[in-house]
Amino acid sequence: MVRSRPGATRSRPSTSPGSDINHFDCEWSECEPLTIDKATPAISTTVKDSGGTAVDNSHPAALGNEVHDTATLEEKVGSFSFDTTAKVTYHFYKNNICTKDASNPTDQEVTVEASGGVPASTLQTLGAA
Repeated sequence: MVRSRPGATRSRPSTSPGSDINHFDCEWSECEPLTIDKATPAISTTVKDSGGTAVDNSHPAALGNEVHDTATLEEKVGSFSFDTTAKVTYHFYKNNICTKDASNPTDQEVTVEASGGVPASTLQTLGAA
């Protein structure tokens, strides 16, 4: 199995004589170009209150309550891990149209676990928009 980063690469396999005493040299194949496609995992998020109940427009939390965001990564490629280099950034907004307030940024970056698990954000207190 070739493990590589996305993009163009090349492979050049060889044979080995193993335990056959009639063969002493290895044979190399021709150089074989190949391309590795970039994986694109999907992400879904759910805002929850401090008790773990989902919060959305149909089930709002009261002003002053604490909420946190949760995320799930999907469409992981085979047995490849995220090797703790992948990051998820939670963006918190003071309005319902997802525009940032430059005077009060509330972004939080978390590191994705090798298993693909995403830590939840810290609790955020709901204030008036």
